[in-house]
Amino acid sequence: MSIKKFFQNIALLVASIAFVALFLEALLRFFPVNNGFNFVSVNAEQPVFHAFPNRIVTTSLGWDFFNSRKVQINNVGFRNDQNYTSESSLPLIAVIGDSYVEAVQVDYKDTLYGQLAQKLGENMRVYSFGFSGAPLSQYLAWAQYATQTFKADYLTFVIISNDFDESLNRLSPRKGYLLYEQCEEERIYCLKRQDYQTSPYKSIIEVSALARYLIFNLQVGEIKSKLTAWLNNEKETFIGNVKAEADSEHLREAKIAVDLFFTDLPKYTNLPTHKINFAIDGRFYDDDDIPFEKSYFGEMRRYFMEHASARNYNIIDMKPIFRNHFKKHGKRFDSIRDAHWNELGHTLVANALYELYCDLVSTGEKLE
Repeated sequence: MSIKKFFQNIALLVASIAFVALFLEALLRFFPVNNGFNFVSVNAEQPVFHAFPNRIVTTSLGWDFFNSRKVQINNVGFRNDQNYTSESSLPLIAVIGDSYVEAVQVDYKDTLYGQLAQKLGENMRVYSFGFSGAPLSQYLAWAQYATQTFKADYLTFVIISNDFDESLNRLSPRKGYLLYEQCEEERIYCLKRQDYQTSPYKSIIEVSALARYLIFNLQVGEIKSKLTAWLNNEKETFIGNVKAEADSEHLREAKIAVDLFFTDLPKYTNLPTHKINFAIDGRFYDDDDIPFEKSYFGEMRRYFMEHASARNYNIIDMKPIFRNHFKKHGKRFDSIRDAHWNELGHTLVANALYELYCDLVSTGEKLE
């Protein structure tokens, strides 16, 4: 083959790839491609992790845009249809968590906090603070923000299976969040803000539907790890969205994270224990209780609830609520393709929280 012919073939290949890319770019603009959240830089001047405010974000899952939604990011950068204010005299409940509070799987009106706000009507405000991947340690940062900036009267933390070990930077490093890491000699761990810089490439990704489809819908960045697991025939049993088994060292460190969280919680909230509530996940579809209780999540749930109870915090254990509802109605609280709570899951949590606040609703007064 001549050099001229070779370069002609290369030029044809490049032109063909460019044509296909442009065609897909144009085509995908007609579909609900996942935008992903665009987060503000986290540093000493701006220490609170949140998204850029006043935006509508499109979310969807997978190649076929499963469960697409339009999600409102409010005036202070959190997923909520309400704008937050510190001027209102109404008592405020702050709901804090990770992707279960971000809750892009359901419309705002169907989220646990959207439903709770509707149930409470004009008696109270309900604000949400949560993004995917946040652990217990980051919940402290949002709790402090909610109490100091918006004068939150009550805090409700949504606790799920991966909240514990992900609080340790060594086990789960994540930019932008407050995490525990080894520091001073007299204490094994201390909290440290993990600074985050908004990527300069984010704006390029945002304008390209094809780039967003590859990154957020197809998750091309995870192909290597998934392929490796498939080639090695790695099969793990999951309970509560985390591996069912954990070695003794991993379990020990997860319990350290819980201990640290409860030590720091009073300092970051400055609220009495009866104004702090924990709604703890526990989806259950099987009559056999033994695998759940012996799993990593089962062990950590017990450990967490024992510590919360010993300190007189309010606990809503969703396990018996979910279990009883499933035995009676046979309806799931998540979808086959997405392990997060669906509308029913959020409704059951909202109902349980409403019962907790029903005395407040009936009196129309702040509990002191």
